[in-house]
Amino acid sequence: MGEVLVHLIEGLHWSYDADGPTQKPVGAYQTKVDPFPCYHHDLALVEGLAATLRAKAPVPRDVNVNVLTHEDLHRTNGWATHYSDYSKEKEDDGAYGWTGCIVLSGRRTEIHPAITRYVTVHEYGHVVEYALAELRHGKKEMDSNPIRDEYADLRGLRKDVPYGGRTHHLMPCEVMANDFLHVMGVEREYWPHEVGPIFRGREILLPEVRQWWRAALRDLKKASRG
Repeated sequence: MGEVLVHLIEGLHWSYDADGPTQKPVGAYQTKVDPFPCYHHDLALVEGLAATLRAKAPVPRDVNVNVLTHEDLHRTNGWATHYSDYSKEKEDDGAYGWTGCIVLSGRRTEIHPAITRYVTVHEYGHVVEYALAELRHGKKEMDSNPIRDEYADLRGLRKDVPYGGRTHHLMPCEVMANDFLHVMGVEREYWPHEVGPIFRGREILLPEVRQWWRAALRDLKKASRG
């Protein structure tokens, strides 16, 4: 089972060839940030969420959760990615292993705990997608979206939605990450999508969606034990 490690990223880096300050999350590229003084997510809350997620939805890879002290210039609440870990030996398939990376942006105003719960679990849902893609299709297919296509078919979603302003919430990977929130029992009253078959009211996932997630969590737990 991989570890879920939480890091507070402090300080600003100013480069002669950059047009503004950056911060360096663990496992990610230099991230442009706004130098305006900010609040960051509560570390104790993020660490508690990390422990719960590791227990309920373990991935067989390490995950670095980076809490920025400044606001990412993308102006999003956070983001997730994965990167090859060249510090270790190649694995049996001849490729390097990977590590998950989550970045939680600072905000100019105080951060409500519900936002921390929502964003942390949502971004971890993306890492779950990466892990499932590797388990079911191999590392070479992790960026070709086989899990997203499968999920789009399950939820009746479009597969050709562009990533951008007022469209990203329509993407299968974003719907999947927010379905993961419901599976984890976190912030169920909030649903920012108007797509896909889902019951309204208490936002209870359809039986076929819950069945998909039960199989997914079973696969993750089995791989993490191995």
